[in-house]
Parts: sequence; structure tokens; C-alpha cells
Amino acid sequence: MPEILRHGDHILAVELTGRRNGLQMRINDVPAMVSVDADGENGPIRLAVNGVVYAGWRYRQGGECFLRLNGKTLRLRQEALGGNAEDEGGDRDSISAVMPGMVVSIACSEGQELLKGQTIITIESMKMQTAIIAPRNGIVDCIHVAEQAVFEKGAVLVSLRPEAT
Repeated sequence: MPEILRHGDHILAVELTGRRNGLQMRINDVPAMVSVDADGENGPIRLAVNGVVYAGWRYRQGGECFLRLNGKTLRLRQEALGGNAEDEGGDRDSISAVMPGMVVSIACSEGQELLKGQTIITIESMKMQTAIIAPRNGIVDCIHVAEQAVFEKGAVLVSLRPEAT
């Protein structure tokens, strides 16, 4: 299942397809070999896509990432992070991991009301941190992981229930 990134009016569907000799990805259905050299959530970054190197800085704030690469600033917004069991025949209230990783931080608590796009959990996978955001308004029913917990692809991270009416 691809992650959806938005840059202004442009939408990118990014999907990890393999990990041989770097990251094998599909970006808007176009195959790409990607490597990333970065430490932490903010600071310098070196990104190579199909052999073309981009160097610069990145800064994360909530579900947005600002990248300054080769003199251009990109503002990316993560539209639909984390998988929903609905995509595989389950219910839409389960937010599942689309790749293995580790929980860096939990930004919500059970019983908390969430707004669509609000950060729920920050995970780390392949040396990159990603904010998992609420796919819709709702209430946190259950947090299935703890900070520093390691999880596999498909693991349910958080369950939501409908907003109180």
C-alpha cells in the first residue's frame, strides 16, 4: 500500500517494493532506487534517487516535512500514513504498520479525541522517522504498542472508535 505525500497540488504515491542495494520504490508507479543518509528527525540529509544526489536539510513539524534540496524548498504533507485494516478486508478503525519498525513516541492516549491529520505515533523504520496520522476524526480506543516497542509489518498500532455524538 503506497504512502500518499502532498506537495502543494501535487500528490505522490510512494511505495517501498524492496531493499536490495538501497531502497527499491515506486513513485507514482515509476520504479526508483533510493538511498537516504540522515540522522535524527531534523537536520542535514543526502538523498539519492536513481543515482541523482540531492543534498540539503529537512525539518519535521507534525504531519509536514520541509525539505531544502539543491536550492529548492519542498513542503510535503503526509496524507494517509499507516495502513488501515479496511484495505485488506478488515475494519477501518485499525491503524496498522505498513512496514516493520520501532515506536519512537506516542502522541495520544486512550480515550483522547483525534482530528483527521493529527499525529498519533512516530515510528522509525530504515533510519527514518515517520509520523502516523489519524485517517479520520475519532477517539483512541486502544494503543497496542509502547514506546521503543519493535513491530512487524501488518501489526495493529492503534484502534479508533467513532467520535461521540
